[in-house]
Amino acid sequence: VYGRRGVALTWAGRRPEAKTALQESIRLTQQLNDHPGASRLMRRFLAVDYGNLGDVYHYDGDFVRALESHQRASDIARGLQKEAPTETSAKRDVLMLIARVGSDLIELQRHADAIRLTEEAIAIEEDLVKADPLNVQFQFDLADIYGNLAISQRETRQLDAALRSIEHSIELSECASAKNPGYVAHRFNFAGALQQLGLVQRDRG
Repeated sequence: VYGRRGVALTWAGRRPEAKTALQESIRLTQQLNDHPGASRLMRRFLAVDYGNLGDVYHYDGDFVRALESHQRASDIARGLQKEAPTETSAKRDVLMLIARVGSDLIELQRHADAIRLTEEAIAIEEDLVKADPLNVQFQFDLADIYGNLAISQRETRQLDAALRSIEHSIELSECASAKNPGYVAHRFNFAGALQQLGLVQRDRG
């Protein structure tokens, strides 16, 4: 209940209340997880709560606390994925959380670490796309991840690599959009990718 309330408050822009609700959900869920034989589902709930709390900190610009929360969530998800290495939902949880850790690292100017994590996220997402090539959401997500990789590559002056990443991001996004033209979020992501392309081309001269 507290976890769902925290998410609702986040979307309503009431972030201080959202933090309180999510912290309470974490406290209660952690107590349940401390009991012997705690279920995988309860551990996943804990990862979700930490991930959502990290999102609130990220929205507030508190990237240090965002990183701490997202990293906690990622560690839990990695543990669950090791127990079920072929489970798509477990892979997906790890993917989304390490991508959020990567976003925090970008904001903290830790681009080498961001590149390492983003490349790991790409490997996971590419496996998901190969396993389910008709899943348009996977393709949009992969495009976004390549866009994030391009940001860190540009910041570390890996301009040729950044150009390849952003061009691939645009290609993936256009392909996915052709399959689902009504996907509104694509328009914002595509605009950001084009902006990154312009910056990389400018820096390359």
